[in-house]
Amino acid sequence: TRIDRTLDLALGQAAKPYRPIRDDDDVPFFSEELIMLVKLFGDLEQADQLRLTQRDRETFLGQLSAVRDVVRAFFATKTLIFVGYDVADPGFEQLFLRISDSDQHRFRRTSYVLGAGNVSPDLVAYWQQQGVELVTEPLEPFLRALATAVSAQLASEKPILLYNPLAPLAQPEKPEQPYKALDSFGWQDAAIFNGRSDHTQRLGRRILAHPLTVLYGESGSGKTSLLQAGVMPWLAQRHTLLAVAQPTPRQPLADTLRAALVATAAATDLLPGRNDDLPTLLDRWARECNAPVVLAIDQFEQLLENSDEAERETAVSLLHQLHTNPDLNLKLVFSLREDYLGRLESLRDHFPNLLDVTFRLERLGSDAARDAIIQPAAAFGVAWEPRLVTALLHDLGDGNGINPPQLQVVCAELYEYAQQQAKASGQPLTQIRYDDFAALGRTANILGGYIDKSVNALPEGEWPLARLLLGALVSSSGVKQRLPLAELLRVTGVDEITAVSIMQRLVQKHLVRRYRQDRRVAYELTHDYLVLRILAWLGDSFWKQQQVREILRQGVAEWQQRQRLLAPGDVELAAAQTAIHPTFTSDELTLLFASAVGYGQETAVWSPHLTLSRQATTLTQLLDHAEDGVRAAAAAAIAPHVDEAIGDKLVALALTDTVPGSAAVSTLAAVDCPTAVAQLVAAAEGGNGQAMVALVAVRDKRPFLLPSSLRRPILRRVGWQRWQRHRQEILNATVRGAISGFLGFGLGLGLVLTFGRADLSWQALPWQMVILAVWRLLFAAIFMAGTFGLLPPAAGVFVYRTLQALLDGYRGVIAGAAAVVTAVSLGLTFFIFGSLMPASQPAQLWAAGLLIGGVATLVVTVPIKWHQLGRLLLTILCTVAAYLAVNTSNLTLHTDISWLLLLGILTGLGFFAAFNPLPNLK
Repeated sequence: TRIDRTLDLALGQAAKPYRPIRDDDDVPFFSEELIMLVKLFGDLEQADQLRLTQRDRETFLGQLSAVRDVVRAFFATKTLIFVGYDVADPGFEQLFLRISDSDQHRFRRTSYVLGAGNVSPDLVAYWQQQGVELVTEPLEPFLRALATAVSAQLASEKPILLYNPLAPLAQPEKPEQPYKALDSFGWQDAAIFNGRSDHTQRLGRRILAHPLTVLYGESGSGKTSLLQAGVMPWLAQRHTLLAVAQPTPRQPLADTLRAALVATAAATDLLPGRNDDLPTLLDRWARECNAPVVLAIDQFEQLLENSDEAERETAVSLLHQLHTNPDLNLKLVFSLREDYLGRLESLRDHFPNLLDVTFRLERLGSDAARDAIIQPAAAFGVAWEPRLVTALLHDLGDGNGINPPQLQVVCAELYEYAQQQAKASGQPLTQIRYDDFAALGRTANILGGYIDKSVNALPEGEWPLARLLLGALVSSSGVKQRLPLAELLRVTGVDEITAVSIMQRLVQKHLVRRYRQDRRVAYELTHDYLVLRILAWLGDSFWKQQQVREILRQGVAEWQQRQRLLAPGDVELAAAQTAIHPTFTSDELTLLFASAVGYGQETAVWSPHLTLSRQATTLTQLLDHAEDGVRAAAAAAIAPHVDEAIGDKLVALALTDTVPGSAAVSTLAAVDCPTAVAQLVAAAEGGNGQAMVALVAVRDKRPFLLPSSLRRPILRRVGWQRWQRHRQEILNATVRGAISGFLGFGLGLGLVLTFGRADLSWQALPWQMVILAVWRLLFAAIFMAGTFGLLPPAAGVFVYRTLQALLDGYRGVIAGAAAVVTAVSLGLTFFIFGSLMPASQPAQLWAAGLLIGGVATLVVTVPIKWHQLGRLLLTILCTVAAYLAVNTSNLTLHTDISWLLLLGILTGLGFFAAFNPLPNLK
């Protein structure tokens, strides 16, 4: 913390090499082989960077800086000695607490302050609580004694060796090949993991310095490799265990984390207890290593993208519990693609400061890429021709750096080709030459052809199957996903023997990784870099099918746990993908059927695939759904499946639920369920108003025997309800009857009264006067006859339609009542008409009206199944017969028979049109 040159001069005089660390720009030169002189508050040589005021120091200590990470990492893994500090100075206390992460002081190694001097017992006790021992002896004698003791120990034959249970992870052996192609680097590959030493140290220190770190970068930037081959060995050298786990759908995250922890520890001297759960392992191994344990959740986007809501909530809750557990010396790392960084906002409730500590991994720079090309081969005694390295850096660079997977693929292909050429020539491989590069078609051909070459190495008949299997391992959003073998077979339709054979060969080509999960085999693409090539292979229809599968994969769990339905758009998308319907499981079909019912969509696509029993069970579940609309839709759709038990649930809905209850009542009205009706009757007799409403609705649709106490009020309500429902229809029919009566009687009687009267003579008048007189008489006759004739059909139709609406059955009675009303109305009309006409006999006209109106109406309305055209002809025939009978009986209408026929035809048409729409003659 000193800003002067005192320590610099002392180290120089002692000929001790050292490296000053003043700000973040100096951190890349950090080396544990040299003495690091960290000047937290600046250096007099850089006056503009001095942090002298209290505010300057607070600002620096509060910000996220690489220098601060260096110091805090020391606190996590080293025993620190403070020399010459005043422990009573508030500035030292602030520095210590801000740098040391006071919340984790129980897990820090004990620190020492030398030359503390005489301090009060209270101050000693305070610093002991912070994990700091105060050495009060004079500073110079103590340091001399300490130096003497250390020198003696180093000179002894048996120096003290610090045991590291993680030694195998810290310095693994060299692997068999120098390049990984598309496979991620593991801790075993640390010897060939080059070009990332700076990132390894910076990330490692940041992890040690903070409880939670978010590592992000673009797809293919090498996050997994950095964690496993870079940071894991680096931390192991500092006695810190890092386990890297990847979330797996439908597998509890706690199991995934424990399995990753145990698998990593298997290479060390750490042994798990048989029944140790995750927190127990974390605590025990942190104590054994005397350092934190680090859990890194790699591909964190899988948790956000490919897990259902319940899985995601459970996993996030677990991570929150681990993160906030004060008894665990634990560091967490969330590693994800940077395009998913915004999705972390959804975790703010559990991790309010989630994005406070982040680390962005960029592509390889030119120098780092050069190391990544040259150094791995050098470890195997193989050099690269300089101009080839230059060409690779040029081809692979795009202004934003170099993509590690592309570099590894090109290097692996070139190394393999050079090996083959050397073997063919019988010479050992010593150099990878530019000619090898040219022979393979340079960078573009090597990259583009790698995955195609790997697939094309299979028998030609298996190429489309391999592409299909690889495509299934990519989600519709362009993210690789891990699938169990059974799911892979179901999705692709490839038989198991063929699929396993193809996948095994793709594993050997480093395109796919094979996992074992709970005795099940699962597969995953080795790298996101493959996704773009696979996306180009398969058409839009395949990716829409993938989207449907993903929706169903997550939706089934949500349905089974929370009865959550799919969105209407998702159901429509699934319905359109008919090619994959046969691959849907019964659970997926059930979900689709339930969702279609719940949102009023067509169910015929899904119901044929489900048994009637499964449909009934699903609809019964929907009757208990949280949404009113879904319960109502289920109540409406369940009619074909109603039994006594379902009837009971419908009654419960009818009595307690408003919107769904209405649908339940409609269903009860449409089916025969005596027990349900009996429950409604009992509830209504007990004074339940909802039951009364339900009984009215049921009785409105279907007659049944009512107790005497309920019969009158219910029938009265039913009648009023039916009248309200059919009122407009009755009014329209009555108007139609009036119009038909006006036209039928007006035209018929008007023509007869004008031309069929034997007592009218036109011969004595000039023809001009005859035409005018005839026109006036015809108009007057039609208007008068029509006016008198519109009432009887209108009255008959009104009675007929009203009784049809109000009564259940009784069709013959209704027809008779309509005939009587029409006959009486027509008789009364004829009587009034006759009273106004000179020399008429009203009584005879009344009788004629009774006969004509009764016969015509009865024929039109009699409840006999006739074709409409046949009934029309019969109506006309009977009406003509009635007029002939009236004329023959000398009741009225003494005219020629031809006029009677015309009158009967027009009147019959009018009556038929009044009571029925005109028939379709086609």
